[in-house]
Amino acid sequence: TQYTTLYDELEQIVNRDNKKIIKKYSLILSEPPSKTRTHVGKKRSFKGQKIDWGNRQKVSKHLGNEGENLVLLYEKSKLKKIGLLNKSEQVKKMLDGEGYDIKSFDELGNEIHIEVKTTVGSLDEPFYMSINEKEYIDHYPENYYLYRLYDFDISNKSAKFYIIKGSQFDKISLKPTNYEASINN
Repeated sequence: TQYTTLYDELEQIVNRDNKKIIKKYSLILSEPPSKTRTHVGKKRSFKGQKIDWGNRQKVSKHLGNEGENLVLLYEKSKLKKIGLLNKSEQVKKMLDGEGYDIKSFDELGNEIHIEVKTTVGSLDEPFYMSINEKEYIDHYPENYYLYRLYDFDISNKSAKFYIIKGSQFDKISLKPTNYEASINN
């Protein structure tokens, strides 16, 4: 497990060599999977692992930013293609902590809020959400969209993706992976 990040990067290289070339800066829409894997075990082994969490978080942050930038370009292009030039100029990245990553617009010009989750892993790889993101979906499901990028190719800045609407989140299994601990006296 100490080489998880290296393994992910090697998997990316192998996958890139085994698939046809995708043009730079592209997103390919797919259907959501019927099921994904989980990394949360039912039994705990309580065996130690040597993981560089700082480096893993740094790599994840970089990958997340790359995915958000790709979706930003995709959304602007989508709106320009359907003739909503003024709306394409209003697409923007949001600050961390706002509950979503990108403000954009649908085909009717209605504002939508997009959360982007990016991995180099395959279609069935799970993704992680913060409690803030989950709360945002619960409060604003009508204009919330999750863009799940997978098979992200770092060198070509391309990926496949599927969309989950906020109203579809009742079909998503959410498992806690961290807890806040506070003393109550």
